[in-house]
Amino acid sequence: MKKVLAIVLALAMILGSFSFVAASSSDYSDVAGTKYEGAVAVLGALDVVSGYPDGTFKPEKVVTRAEMCKLIITALSLDDYVTGSYAAYPDVAGSHWATSYIAYATSLGIITGYPDGTFRPENPVTYQEAAAMLVRALGYQDQYLVGAWPASHVNVAMSEGILKGVVATAAGANRGDIALMVYNTLTCSMVQYNALGTLISAGDMLERMGAVKVEAAIFDQIDAHDALKNFGLDLSAFVGEKVDYYWINVDKDYSAGAPVYDATKGDAPVVVAKEYGAMLTGEYKAAVGTKPATFVVGDTEYKFNADPNGAAVEDFYNGVKTANSVTVADKGVYTINAKLNGVYIDEVYTTAQWVADAELKWTEDDADILAADDKIASIGFKMTKTDAIDYSWLQLVGVEDLATIAKDSIVTVYADSADAYITKIGVSTDTANGKITKVAGAPGKEAYTIGDAAYKLSKNPVDSYAPALGNEGTYFLNYKGELSAYKADSYAGNYAIVLDVVTEKTTYGSAGVWQLYLMTKDGEKAVYDFNKAEYAQTVQAGLAVKDLITFKTNADGKIVEITEVTPIAASTLTDKGILNGMLIEDAAVIFDIKAAKQKDWNMGALANLKTGNDFNGTGVAFYTNNLGKVDVIVITTADNTKAVSNLGIITGNYQTYNAKNEPIYGGTVLVNGAVVDFVSVDQTISLAKDTIFSLKYKADAIETTTAATGVAAAAPMKEGAFAVGEHYAYFNGGYTVKALSGDFDHLIKVVKKAEGTVDLGDGTTAAYQYIGAASNFYKLNIKVKADNSGYEFDKVSVGTSSDVKKGAYIMPLQLDKKSGAWDTIVYVTADDAAKLGW
Repeated sequence: MKKVLAIVLALAMILGSFSFVAASSSDYSDVAGTKYEGAVAVLGALDVVSGYPDGTFKPEKVVTRAEMCKLIITALSLDDYVTGSYAAYPDVAGSHWATSYIAYATSLGIITGYPDGTFRPENPVTYQEAAAMLVRALGYQDQYLVGAWPASHVNVAMSEGILKGVVATAAGANRGDIALMVYNTLTCSMVQYNALGTLISAGDMLERMGAVKVEAAIFDQIDAHDALKNFGLDLSAFVGEKVDYYWINVDKDYSAGAPVYDATKGDAPVVVAKEYGAMLTGEYKAAVGTKPATFVVGDTEYKFNADPNGAAVEDFYNGVKTANSVTVADKGVYTINAKLNGVYIDEVYTTAQWVADAELKWTEDDADILAADDKIASIGFKMTKTDAIDYSWLQLVGVEDLATIAKDSIVTVYADSADAYITKIGVSTDTANGKITKVAGAPGKEAYTIGDAAYKLSKNPVDSYAPALGNEGTYFLNYKGELSAYKADSYAGNYAIVLDVVTEKTTYGSAGVWQLYLMTKDGEKAVYDFNKAEYAQTVQAGLAVKDLITFKTNADGKIVEITEVTPIAASTLTDKGILNGMLIEDAAVIFDIKAAKQKDWNMGALANLKTGNDFNGTGVAFYTNNLGKVDVIVITTADNTKAVSNLGIITGNYQTYNAKNEPIYGGTVLVNGAVVDFVSVDQTISLAKDTIFSLKYKADAIETTTAATGVAAAAPMKEGAFAVGEHYAYFNGGYTVKALSGDFDHLIKVVKKAEGTVDLGDGTTAAYQYIGAASNFYKLNIKVKADNSGYEFDKVSVGTSSDVKKGAYIMPLQLDKKSGAWDTIVYVTADDAAKLGW
């Protein structure tokens, strides 16, 4: 017990295999990852076994009878009693290294010699001999065992689980198997016989080794937290189990409080946990008529003699004890800790249900949110007093810490029943590549064969789709090995846009040949022949210019099948590339058309499609693949004319005559930051003071003016919102914020960033009005009048949308009547507004 190693050992007494969780794995390279690893690590920590100077354990090396004697005496913690003992066997000299161990083991009745009186210390120990020695070490006596040797001892070894995981051969027992056998014996009960020869329990071998036992405890998340925090022991795998605990290297009874050990001596606690029953994960099926409730695990159906919904059962939800609040429901998947009697469940100790709250494919955004807000999928963590994530409350599977989650990993998140904090995270970077060649199983329980393996579909897949026979690509697996996300080798089908449908006078058999002018997904404009009479059933009524179709051709390149694709009208595109709430495939095909010229199609680019609520005046339709992702986008671009750049503010006006001696108007105008004296070219152009116009002029003569239409005085504006990147603003209803002279009655304060709709404060919302993608921004400088009676214009300069932030004042204008949108924004910056006392 000198070696510093924190280990947890679990002995699964029913299932025939053990699980092992360690803060430090075995020191020996040749047992790492083998069935011997847990046994060798634990026995090494207890100084029962040791390796070789080269760092190996040599599990295949055969054990001698002398070595077996030393191993058992050491396991029984009787090393201190062997000194001075000498074996009486003629072939064991007094100088033999194991003579004291052989002598003491003989005195305890653990070993016997051969009929000729020899011991043969260097002979390989057989599996039967090793089993017999361990059975005797537990206190069993030969005269009380049923049957002849070796069956009498081997039967006991099998019933006690000593031979669990061991495959005996006729050759001598090797070091790896002997380690397993001793390992399996650690938590077996020691026995004694009374005067009548009846067996009575005498504690466990571990108690004889000085361990402190805590009996029949239900391990919960608080226990796991304390063990990890205090001792570095990861006991999370045992949450929800009924176990006996054995604490080794502790200075006081664990049952009286937390174990104490002297870290200055280099001792660390070794904890052994012996399960009461089997841990089974399967599907619960409720009783029907006289048929009892059952629990199906794989191909085995267990029948309940005890109700899993009984009051004595401890319930866990996502690793947290829930005070008997989990109702085991019909056809639900649970993990139970139960006492088995063949295929009958006699008693249920605990029930546990793990239900994922979210499953996501890890992105840089997820990493940023985790770093900034300590959240994944909007759920937080238990935090330390220093506001750091407390890992001692968190189970991590697949990664050492959250910072190492790699991009494109599938991350499965579990939280407590109130979603207050995350209890477990499973991470996987595993993928399956290829084609689904087989689909088998009942609906909802299908297994999909890819390559040589079959996979189930995750209950919370990242992609909301049903895998289908023939799908080919990369499948991303969650930590349980289930299909969660999919990336096909190619997405878009044989899509094309109809440019024209014409009839030619040539013949194709007995029917006329029609020609279809298409632009394909590759951007090529081509003409295809097809026999309309023969394939009319595949052409929907009214196939026309700008329709999206899929088509097939024969070996001659003639169309033999046409299917029109039904469009889905799009409404929102986020700056993260989410269209109507759906992801856009990297290989998505984008068609582009000018609304006024329907035959003028081109290939588009996602980068040219502005984000926001209505795509900045662009009509968008999209089409999804069988994964529920967008793989085709059709853009109908509005034929907007760029707003006139010459915004003029009339600061003064007068009347005069033109060359024809006709009265005309003149005035001083702020244009692009400079004051210009203009005259109008005819009598119809009026230049009213303090008004805003879009001007067309030559030299110093104004040819045309277009009034900059703001908002009618009858509909004053409320404080609005404005999204600079997407060019959206709210301008409906409410009250006037700033009233200046002339057309400047409706300057609106920007109060927040737009997010699709604005909260009007009365329980209703309104959509943002559209501002054109080519909008002009003009910075309006206003200063306080000299007499402090109000404000006056100073100048107008060309500005940028980046100046329009919270606190700024804006007025939207429509200079171009064709656009159907606000195309010009006049604004006062937040800094200037503050200087004016607004």
